[in-house]
Amino acid sequence: MSRKNERNSEEQSPSEPTTALVPARVHSQDLTPLPGTPLSGCPTSLDLTTEEGKARAINGLGEPDVAFAGASEIEFEMTDFLIHPVSKVDEETGELSEFTRLVLWDSKGQTFATTSMVVPHRLAAIFSLYPAERLRQGLRLLLVERKARKTGRTYHDLKVLPE
Repeated sequence: MSRKNERNSEEQSPSEPTTALVPARVHSQDLTPLPGTPLSGCPTSLDLTTEEGKARAINGLGEPDVAFAGASEIEFEMTDFLIHPVSKVDEETGELSEFTRLVLWDSKGQTFATTSMVVPHRLAAIFSLYPAERLRQGLRLLLVERKARKTGRTYHDLKVLPE
């Protein structure tokens, strides 16, 4: 195989996250799993070899415990996460669309979830600076909800709060 063909095949193959966490097939280094990725192959900090980790992953697919409900910012101490693909009907077009859903857990087991396209990028940036051990201790985040000026659509972002 020529160097050019080797390079092209490397670029086309899925990359592995560089987080010391569970490896998964992803689109890029933003930790976004490919559509159809099974839960066992999704980026997560949960230990899916334990009953507790499996239960948390399954239960995290449901409705989250924490929501904005009128507030535009929520402080949340993240200890675990799961990023998984989900199919849902796009409210604007009525078409079935593929999204990426991020679920965060705090030390009490409460969850927050979002399908924001921005948040997996932020999480990848966090993992480029913070070791996995730091996450397990709890990382204080500010979850932010904003409305776009032009479209009025709601989007989510997160910020790390210094200790």
